[in-house]
Amino acid sequence: MRGDVPPVPRHGSVAQSFQASREGPHPGTGSILPVTSCRVPAGGRSCAPVAQLDRAPDFESPPHPATFAELAAEFLARWVPLQPHPATYRYSTGVLVRHLGSTPLASISVRMVEGFIATRLLEGVSRGTINRQRALLSRICGVAVEWGYLASNPVKRVRPFREAPSRMRYLTGEEASRLVAAIRSDVRPLILFLLHTGARRGEALALDWSDVDFVRRLVRLRITKNGDSRTVPISASLLATLNAMPRKVGRVFPFTPFGLRRPWRAALKVASLQDFRLHDLRHCAASFAVQGGVPIQAVAQLLGHRSLQMTLKYAHLAPGHLRGAVEAIADATAIWTGEDSAK
Repeated sequence: MRGDVPPVPRHGSVAQSFQASREGPHPGTGSILPVTSCRVPAGGRSCAPVAQLDRAPDFESPPHPATFAELAAEFLARWVPLQPHPATYRYSTGVLVRHLGSTPLASISVRMVEGFIATRLLEGVSRGTINRQRALLSRICGVAVEWGYLASNPVKRVRPFREAPSRMRYLTGEEASRLVAAIRSDVRPLILFLLHTGARRGEALALDWSDVDFVRRLVRLRITKNGDSRTVPISASLLATLNAMPRKVGRVFPFTPFGLRRPWRAALKVASLQDFRLHDLRHCAASFAVQGGVPIQAVAQLLGHRSLQMTLKYAHLAPGHLRGAVEAIADATAIWTGEDSAK
């Protein structure tokens, strides 16, 4: 017989206490009172406080940044990691912090932005680079508006510089051979990869061995500028180059952009090449393809261009470019003027 443990009384139970607290001293009022204890039978276990229903959870919002440096730090921590290429933001954000870091957030104004631009011009920075830095500053201030730190974005009221048409530099076949021969041996496979595929530097540096299909001679570029991955075929010679490399787990080309600077500059000096950037290897690949008679639409797919307009800048390199159009016009003109019948 279990007479040593009395039955739990319904009066004073947790449910009844909660119901009483809901009804308050006057039933029907619906007032919420804290339930801090419950009654248990003698010999039973003690009961901890159930809840404090009259208190809202204590969520503290982060303090507003006081300076641009604090805003930039939060921008790098919260916004940048969500972007496709977070590394591209860090260096340029550092440049902004070096010039504007101590500026109080409340002092960010059109005048301050114009002063920053004037300072960069005096430092000899190109207008194109200043435009990129202005765009990043506008992005940071725009995010600050979304977060409630700024009432408006003053950078929007400062116009960017008008830039000249984009620069396009490419090599002849003989110059490309000199460059490949001059580059450091461990960097040479990367240079050949860029020349053969037209990939961007960041796309190549992000390439993983698991993205290389040696059987079907394909590489998958997963991290691209526009966010859309693409598959690029590789030539037999590039396949041989990749096969000769020691295969490891991870990245195919374990370099950093900064680490490539010294061997790249040294190769340009040995090869007697001037005014040529690593990115220009992409232009070389496109120009070689167009000069070889590859249709411009296929070149656009190879380069990952979303718009054919971006690829048309290489169209003048095609053999017989516009010659057929000129001959067609001449034939039509001959008919209109009667020259054709006179022949």
